[in-house]
Amino acid sequence: MYTPYPENMMESIKKVEATRKERMSTEPRRLTADEKDALLKEFHPDYNPNAFAEIKGTKKEVEEAYESI
Repeated sequence: MYTPYPENMMESIKKVEATRKERMSTEPRRLTADEKDALLKEFHPDYNPNAFAEIKGTKKEVEEAYESI
């Protein structure tokens, strides 16, 4: 029998199918502004100061570094 998904995913798919009716009948709780800010600060690189790195070098060196990515 052909399945569009690998066999190792079928267990997860069956769990999703079994709970679909219940999940579709409920509305997810909306996050408050403070909860959104906390998630952004923790995970979004634009809001996390630890995600930034100082770029040193001449303009040409920086451009070459970006080209190599």
